[in-house]
Amino acid sequence: MARKMLKDGEAPLVADDGGTYDYDLFVAICELPFHPISSEWLGGHGGTCVIRGCVPKKILVYGASFRGEFDDAKQFGWEINGDINYNWKKLLENKTQEIVRLNGVYKRILGGSGVTMIEGAGSIVDAHTVEVTQPDGSKQRHTTKHILIATGSRATLVDIPGKELAITSDEALSLEELPKRAVILGGGYIAVEFASIWKGLGAEVDLFYRKELPLRGFDDEMRTVVASNLEGRGIRLHPGTNLTELVLINFIYVNQLSKTADGIKVVTDKGDELIADVVLFATGRAPNSNRLNLEAVGVEVDQIGAIKVDEYSRTSVPNIWAVGDVTNRINLTPVALMEATCFAKTVFGGQTVKPDYKDVPCAVFCIPPLSVVGLSEQEALAEANNDLLIYTSSFNPMKNSISKRVEKSTMKLVVDAETDKVLGAAMCGPDAAEIMQGIAVALKAGATKATFDSTVGIHPSAAEEFVTMRTLTRRVSPPSKPKTNLGQKAKEVEDTGFKSCGTGTAANRNGVGILINKNLKYGVVDVKRRGDRIILVKLVVEDLFLNVISGYAPQVGHNENTKREFWEGLEDMVRSVPIGEKLFIGGDLNGHVGTSNTGFEGAHGGFGYGIRNQEGEDVLSFALAYNMIVANTLFRKRESHLVTFSSGQHSSQIDFILSRREDRRACLDCKVIPGESVVPQHKLVVADFRFRIRVQRDKHAKIARTKWWKLKGEVALAFKERVIKEGPWEEGGDTSRKRSFSAGS
Repeated sequence: MARKMLKDGEAPLVADDGGTYDYDLFVAICELPFHPISSEWLGGHGGTCVIRGCVPKKILVYGASFRGEFDDAKQFGWEINGDINYNWKKLLENKTQEIVRLNGVYKRILGGSGVTMIEGAGSIVDAHTVEVTQPDGSKQRHTTKHILIATGSRATLVDIPGKELAITSDEALSLEELPKRAVILGGGYIAVEFASIWKGLGAEVDLFYRKELPLRGFDDEMRTVVASNLEGRGIRLHPGTNLTELVLINFIYVNQLSKTADGIKVVTDKGDELIADVVLFATGRAPNSNRLNLEAVGVEVDQIGAIKVDEYSRTSVPNIWAVGDVTNRINLTPVALMEATCFAKTVFGGQTVKPDYKDVPCAVFCIPPLSVVGLSEQEALAEANNDLLIYTSSFNPMKNSISKRVEKSTMKLVVDAETDKVLGAAMCGPDAAEIMQGIAVALKAGATKATFDSTVGIHPSAAEEFVTMRTLTRRVSPPSKPKTNLGQKAKEVEDTGFKSCGTGTAANRNGVGILINKNLKYGVVDVKRRGDRIILVKLVVEDLFLNVISGYAPQVGHNENTKREFWEGLEDMVRSVPIGEKLFIGGDLNGHVGTSNTGFEGAHGGFGYGIRNQEGEDVLSFALAYNMIVANTLFRKRESHLVTFSSGQHSSQIDFILSRREDRRACLDCKVIPGESVVPQHKLVVADFRFRIRVQRDKHAKIARTKWWKLKGEVALAFKERVIKEGPWEEGGDTSRKRSFSAGS
């Protein structure tokens, strides 16, 4: 923006992108005795949010949502006969008309408030001068006491061969034709939103991203829910995968107006190739600071070009200020609006006000949407001095009980165990953003869990779940509070470096067990047993929660009650594991899943052994119901690497390893080790998984230990007597007592 010198140079001069928050800023400034001037570079009033961001995107989300509504309507009695035709151009036309209308609204309001708009590219000449290059090439200079930079950010392209064939979100909002095959690179909110939009409008969508889950920075448990919902809607996910090249197929150039091609070949870093009509790069945005001549006037920027500011939005040059995405703080339109309002009050309103970034709500408008406020569980753990109480609820919305849609809503509260204060809330499900705005008010007011519990819910509604979640899902300690809970049945395995947990309860009857590397034993936070056939061990390894279940299913000859008890017990154990934690099941499940995956494509990778029987179908049905996959079936192997059980001339595959479906890409291999056996006739099955962890190091932290072999005389005698008196640790005992005893206190 640029402005003429008014009132002895007191008026602000702003370089901006015409954003929504500029409107609020100018209204605030124009209530003061000043006359600001705005220079708009990219054209239009409303900036990224209104012209090429939030508003047009939300209109497309609305359009895409109707496909699911049409499907659901049939179960509510609506008889839809014949095909439902979709007109992409009609939606674009109406979307454009709405943007034009909003442009006019902003223009009239700003003009009526005394703002002079100058179309052109602004750059800073010195600490008090802005130069505007107008569309005809002429230049104007304007001087002022204060300069505000609000130029926003821009979409970027990944630097790979063929990147010019890709588009960004700017172009995706106005494609002339709706793609039939779309490839999206990126795991952020823009990527998952466009995946939902295009899939909802009928396209085939493949989503590639570098991490194990999309939406890095959001709560891990909720990220898992979103990934599951995306897959449930038919979007193909490719975690841990990058694109390396884009190539036009059968490209024919006649002239500038006549060019044809059969699509774009997409090559991944794993050697896979796909064909797409459109490739969207949604890998991030860069601050619009590179053309402002900031370095010449001494305004500091960071390595990505974001302008460095203090807590009041002041740059390194005292009279130059910056707000919004160009500063790369919290890049949301309402946050930029807050920053602009604080600037106006501080500089011109006689009030010293700084933005408050605590408990800022936000939403991802995938289908169904995700919305959060406050701290995620991971953020709360990183900051916590006290234990955290985690409350979660996953339920089938009332509407889905009639429509038969298999898509649960999930809600979550993160609570400080000592103060009872609610630190964070999250929801994935219909109307999540509308509900979360009210929850944000409660968190901003410092609400406790008791406040939530004492609030009367609105029935029937999804929102009431937030005030009826009274059953604790889990209690989590910060990383600085190590606990171990191996229990009384944990034993050292001689000369192996492992410690075992088992379930055997009778001298003449075996159970199941899990071996744990002794280096990881302090990461064991829970051990659960269900009779002699099921055991679960939960480990914490840096930022990963790993749940390992060992199970032994009844053999074919057992009665149906025994089989039912086993599968019900296994279901209870699986349901006790939070959605966002890693889960693995291994053991003798006494079923044949076979080589064919027909009817069980979501649980069977297509590479098995033998012919499926009823017990094998039970295994696959269980895996499908809990969004798991049989790792043994993911890789083409020779017979010796598939057969897990041999008896005489009989060979079969009955020992399996199951993992969550979203961790499929993390599974590097699964096979039988020929010649190795754990018990007679059963071969050893191994699976390799690779997960990235964030290592939290504390160079001052040391584990207290007693060097008992160095004790002498009466001290050694007293220590021996205390060991005999205390006896072995009891399962489920006081972990803090165990820790203090082991330290010799």
